[in-house]
Amino acid sequence: MANWPTDDLTTAYLDDPATDRPDQARTEILAAIQKLQTLIAAAGTAANQALLLDASAGIAITGSIATTKAAASGYTRIAPNLCVRSPEFSQISLTRDTLTEITGPTGSKGLILRLRIQPRSNNSIADRTILITAYTDSVPTNRVLYADFQTREFAATAAGTAISGMTQDFHLPCSAAYKIWIKYEDYSGNQGYVDYQIVGYYD
Repeated sequence: MANWPTDDLTTAYLDDPATDRPDQARTEILAAIQKLQTLIAAAGTAANQALLLDASAGIAITGSIATTKAAASGYTRIAPNLCVRSPEFSQISLTRDTLTEITGPTGSKGLILRLRIQPRSNNSIADRTILITAYTDSVPTNRVLYADFQTREFAATAAGTAISGMTQDFHLPCSAAYKIWIKYEDYSGNQGYVDYQIVGYYD
């Protein structure tokens, strides 16, 4: 086998009759050597990473992933893209039939909203329903939440008395400006109550 010059390994190998390789094998060896040369030339660059990583094969990690990225003020990062409020905010009341703008921390891709929902009586026997919708625009057109909560006033009870209630966290995408628009409607009696707080965000 010939001594390969350092400036062109590929040409030296393929031109050496002593190797006596079939054409197909030579072609495969040429491709392998060229890929190696490309990797060496791209060492330490994004191009090298792209060549080495086959995204279609997936990535399996048995350990944990950590990040040193700071969380927004008042939040604690508990995962690479998840921060939670610490301590919690006070609840903020929503105004019935009004679209309310909620702004999350800078860089938010999604917000975790904790809603406290209370259907209330209207001094008559009937079902009591609260509908909640949320959007990523103020028009609003791009709806990301549609949820209704229903209970029944089984006996006439003084109007405005809480007859049921629940608290639930909603994980919602937000706009490019870190905002969500939310609205609640009371379909039966106009006595319901809803408030919210941001308990976390994704970035």
